[in-house]
Amino acid sequence: GELVVLEDHNQPLAGLRFNHELAKMFALQLHAQLTVVTDDVAEAPALLAKRRAQLAAIGFRSNSPIAGLDYSPSYQTVSEQLVYNDDHKEPDAIGDIIGLRIAVVAGSAQEGLLKDLQQHYPKLHWEAHSGTRVDELLDQVAAGKLDITFANHLQFSLARNFHPNLKTANFVVMPPSQLSWAFAANGDKKLRDVVAQFMIDITKDGRLNRLIDRFYGVNERLAPFDASAFLDQIDKTLPRYRELFEQ
Repeated sequence: GELVVLEDHNQPLAGLRFNHELAKMFALQLHAQLTVVTDDVAEAPALLAKRRAQLAAIGFRSNSPIAGLDYSPSYQTVSEQLVYNDDHKEPDAIGDIIGLRIAVVAGSAQEGLLKDLQQHYPKLHWEAHSGTRVDELLDQVAAGKLDITFANHLQFSLARNFHPNLKTANFVVMPPSQLSWAFAANGDKKLRDVVAQFMIDITKDGRLNRLIDRFYGVNERLAPFDASAFLDQIDKTLPRYRELFEQ
């Protein structure tokens, strides 16, 4: 009667809330109470192995395996991107960012990407930050505190609404990634089968697409100029009406 799910509260809020709503839908289908355990994504393999949670409702790249984890069918496809501040020259290749200030979230898909790239570029180094989110690193790139970070196209599109000076390199840093939930490799196979059927069902009946649109559709409907105008109005117009909005 209880579904215990691991969530990473250092995820960008859209990704966190998306996965939480997806977990709520799954728990409802099971007629189970949803219980959430939170920790850093890097701790997921150990916590699942210790049975602290039955599954991790976190977007793992299922096409880049992590030891100790098995994956659900994919619920979303994303592309990883190299993000820089347009005050700097656009990198033409990974070799151009060697020696720059680079940071990613520890244990994230982006750190996995850098580890893959380091096999071909041994001098590539970065900082892995625990207890931080991708959107916070994007803020730092926009403010000039970092030179480079990596984010998937959904994370970048959200940040671009607030930071028009963020740009992405034109070259492909890796093939598109399949996002999936994760289980302990030696975990309950029956639960994995039920999750797999759930993913098939919500894809067929449109619930998955509606949830994706709810959290990410705005990026396709909001032009950067509109976003900039909205942010400007927050400073100039909102103060006059804020109290009425709150009431």
